Amino acid sequence: MSDEISPIERYIRQSEQAFVPMNVTLEVSLICNLKCTHCYNFDRSLPQQKVLKNYKTLSNEEILRVIKEISQLGSLFLIITGGEPFAHPDIFTFIAEARKNNLAIRLKTNATHLTEPVVKRLASYQVQDYDVSVYGHTAETHDAFTKKPGSFVKTMEGLKNLKKHGMFANISFIVNKLNYKHIEDMREISLVLGFRSVFSFELTSRNDGSSSSTDYRLDKEDMAYIFKHDKKGEYKGHFNESNSMSCACAKTNMAVASNGNVYPCIGAPIRSGNIREESLLSIWENSKEFKRIRGLGLKDYKVCSECNIRKFCQRSSGSAFLNTGDYTAADPWSCEQAELLKKHNEGVLI
Repeated sequence: MSDEISPIERYIRQSEQAFVPMNVTLEVSLICNLKCTHCYNFDRSLPQQKVLKNYKTLSNEEILRVIKEISQLGSLFLIITGGEPFAHPDIFTFIAEARKNNLAIRLKTNATHLTEPVVKRLASYQVQDYDVSVYGHTAETHDAFTKKPGSFVKTMEGLKNLKKHGMFANISFIVNKLNYKHIEDMREISLVLGFRSVFSFELTSRNDGSSSSTDYRLDKEDMAYIFKHDKKGEYKGHFNESNSMSCACAKTNMAVASNGNVYPCIGAPIRSGNIREESLLSIWENSKEFKRIRGLGLKDYKVCSECNIRKFCQRSSGSAFLNTGDYTAADPWSCEQAELLKKHNEGVLI
């Protein structure tokens, strides 16, 4: 077998060693047409206008400048998110600028805006990569989570339009108390469309400090149900065999929030600078927070480093930060999940 690696794999390895921000997430707005229960931005049950009244969203000029700086940093992928990115009236201005700067674009969207004319326009910019969140296999379940009647139908229409025009999508199924007994039904949606399915069990506290977003998070009994019905062994892999708790945060990943704050990644909202105060390059190279994260070793994760079931842990540092306030802390929910996963693999889950 050849030991040669592909050019993209070589670039990834070099990026990790040289701290090149290969993937940058840009949050263009917090506005969204849905009110998803688990949203990490803020409590969507509150009036958006009131919550965002004093929120200083980036101007178009600032967003365009950031896109140029992202390209100048040597990044390959620009992940555009929100809120809902298509809720921004000038989303195509940003897409055009990103393509002008040779950035590959991934859009994180609820797909409700993806009508056929919109998808055709996206195709003209060669935007072919999408992450679409779905919350159930029926309108009843999905719409109960988004708090928007009719959203399931529109999301499915958007996915079908992507398929029709040769686009690729990851369908991110957010597993929660309303749908966890229907994982195979949800998987069927992606199989029919020919898209990849990703199942996420993470519901975290919000960026605003509120935690009602976790109300529908699975408990031990719910996770045990999933593992007991895991006939294909879908949840027995993906182990942490290394002596590292490190991830791509601040190494190959970075995020710019819609108020200009810069984070190690969009899932770890640790303020590490602001593009209104200094350039993105300066933040990437000089941020104290970024340097601290890059220098973390296993011993710095004090509880996790001594854990005898670390191999089974699906811990995310961003989730740990949101749930505990400490980037290096043990996340209690991840610990419970690891205990169950260990039993599942040993065949002793009762």
